[in-house]
Amino acid sequence: MRRTADTLVLRAEPFDYDVPLLVDHISGVEMSAGRYRATRRGALIGLATGMAVGVALAYADDRNRCRSISTGGQCVSGSAFDRTSVVTMRAAWFGVGGLALGGLVGFAIRLDRWNAVAWR
Repeated sequence: MRRTADTLVLRAEPFDYDVPLLVDHISGVEMSAGRYRATRRGALIGLATGMAVGVALAYADDRNRCRSISTGGQCVSGSAFDRTSVVTMRAAWFGVGGLALGGLVGFAIRLDRWNAVAWR
């Protein structure tokens, strides 16, 4: 990169030619600082989504069970676990699944990191 009075000239390395740009048309310059994977972000999004889905399904399943098997306003459960345990277990299982799936998706996504360069 070199500069003249009214032009910023960039060198296109692989193609071996110069690209002149008028300084008046440039609002800022950024240089690539490399690439990174979004594994952590994907895993956290997957964990939160999986837990939310697990909780929603546990409550929906519990509500349907109580509608169909109701005796005098009491919900009869065929499970040895109480409602809180079922919700917690489903949130945990779906959360772990979402964590794994989100981490894999995040690992597949590569993002660019850019740094501003002082050029004026």
